[in-house]
Amino acid sequence: MKRYCKDFILTPDFIQDCIVKFMNSSNQKSRWKRMDVAYFFAYYYFNKKAYPTYINARYMLHLMKEHRDMIIRLYPRIALDLYEEITEERIYLKPIEYQQRYDETSRKVRKIGISSIKQQILDYVAVKACKDMFNAKIGRFQCASIKDRGALYGVQAIQKWIKKNPTQCKWVFKCDIKKYYPSIDHKKLLALLKRDIKNKTLIYLLVTLIKSYGKKGLCIGSYLSQYLANYFLSYLYHFVSECCYRLRRNRRTGEIKRVNLCSHVLLYMDDILLLGSNKKYIQKAAEMLEEYTNRFLGLTIKTSKRLFSLSKNFIDMMGYKIYEDHITIRKRNFKKMRRKWIKFKNRRLDLHTARSICSTYGFVKHTNSFKITVKYKLKALVEHAKEVVSQHDKQRNRFHRKTTGVQILSLS
Repeated sequence: MKRYCKDFILTPDFIQDCIVKFMNSSNQKSRWKRMDVAYFFAYYYFNKKAYPTYINARYMLHLMKEHRDMIIRLYPRIALDLYEEITEERIYLKPIEYQQRYDETSRKVRKIGISSIKQQILDYVAVKACKDMFNAKIGRFQCASIKDRGALYGVQAIQKWIKKNPTQCKWVFKCDIKKYYPSIDHKKLLALLKRDIKNKTLIYLLVTLIKSYGKKGLCIGSYLSQYLANYFLSYLYHFVSECCYRLRRNRRTGEIKRVNLCSHVLLYMDDILLLGSNKKYIQKAAEMLEEYTNRFLGLTIKTSKRLFSLSKNFIDMMGYKIYEDHITIRKRNFKKMRRKWIKFKNRRLDLHTARSICSTYGFVKHTNSFKITVKYKLKALVEHAKEVVSQHDKQRNRFHRKTTGVQILSLS
């Protein structure tokens, strides 16, 4: 059994790189404009005398916007402080605040966790340190919350399978796990992590972060949680891919041949899809999958699971409706986009709406929706939205060039 992270050594420089990545990662609301980040830096800027006041935080927010080089000078000090806390095993984390938020895409109320900035940085440290292990364990067709493996990646994979060999994709089994994030058992998760990681420092860091989520489950909204959620289900992915088979004997030669029960497996976080040529084989694979999920992972498959023929139905997954010969947009997603197209057809666009139109156009672009493009004159609307986003980005890049010049002078 191969174990990972044996040679990893945590250093202040490694943590500093994680702080840089955390501050510069793409986010809808830039971290350089956030008040909670200002409070975090004010604590170190004013020599950790006491929790900073609102006036101190406002002053830090001004420095973050106008004098970024002064904030960057704090990185080594913060990295050294976090390094000492991890190596001396005395990490203190504030309790996570939870909020109930309505998710428009899934039409569900989700419990979102808002962790402290310190914990968010430690999430980046843990993910970067365990990157090799995550890359090795997480399956090729586990598509959610991984860079370059979004919904489009999954849809294109399914489309490729159907076009390349349609006989291997006649039957479809689709299911999802009941309340996946809140149902993950910490003991089972930590047992798997200790099995795969041979590094005392990393195990302590992971245990501390996982225990901060409560007695059970992971935190929706956490950077580390999305990797742990994919890692936990990677055992299910590999079980279905490698262990769901039957042995068939050739009558003439007597040779025993291994036959997989399903041709293809795809996971979109807790949504599971199996494709195969034989109904009985897929049914058997589904039974084995459910038993493994209950027994080994301690999770429950929803009763809404379905086994159907692709020739008489479609795969409704990742915001798309995938048929044998074409792909369309999910109905409720299309209605929401159509309202926006009609509302802003002849109006001036703000930045948020322009970005939203550009992103939703991806659904139209990667589906068989030529008539929709013509009917709602989407090309002109998207070009206008792109121009709004481009102008904003040019202004932001000018500001970054100025601040970058200050940084180089101050660090050299």
